[in-house]
Amino acid sequence: MGNITMTRGKVIKLILFIIVLSCLVVAGIQVVPVLLELIKDPDSIRTKLESYGALAPLVYVIIQILQVIFVVIPADILTVCAGYVFGIPLAVVLSLCGLLFGSMSAFYMARFFGRNFVKSIIKKDKLDRINNVINSSKGSVGLFLICMIPLVPKDLLMYVSGITPIKERRLFPVYLISRIPGVIVGASIGANTHDKDYKGIMLSLIGLVGLVIVTYLLNKLYHEKHKKRQK
Repeated sequence: MGNITMTRGKVIKLILFIIVLSCLVVAGIQVVPVLLELIKDPDSIRTKLESYGALAPLVYVIIQILQVIFVVIPADILTVCAGYVFGIPLAVVLSLCGLLFGSMSAFYMARFFGRNFVKSIIKKDKLDRINNVINSSKGSVGLFLICMIPLVPKDLLMYVSGITPIKERRLFPVYLISRIPGVIVGASIGANTHDKDYKGIMLSLIGLVGLVIVTYLLNKLYHEKHKKRQK
């Protein structure tokens, strides 16, 4: 009976895998071109979202979730668009919600379907590098620093995390907190661009450059200390 149950479970899992993969392909064909087109023109994003009225924030969160799942563009670009449309406070909240739910979706898909599913998305060498960072003795620090770097796609981390022993209670808080600085900077760039506040834009860009420099220096310090411990 045990073997029959296992075989039946594998068949069900395979069917679900095919269904999910097919849905992702179909959705990707529909969604990806729209995402790429929208980010070229912030005004078109604003017009499109405003056409949904009170549902506009929810629509944006769904777009952000899909962006994380499809790993098409850095989420920071959508955050800039959110700042342009919603202003800084609401853009920050919506972006963090979209990033968290999207990351959880990617994580649990990988955890459910397993390593072969992730390998179909990510090249082995990149998968191994991310896996080493996540599961090192200082993995939380490494993960935090990687996720802080602006304009670098981090969504692949969630797929890899799903096939590692990492605990959700460790992963998601670190991921969410690390995204806050970049989200605030991105939202402020978008909001100031909409308001044509050139001083604000300049300050936001300075903040972006500062964030990049700080994360670069912290990453460098982290790797140097990590190498010394291994000697």
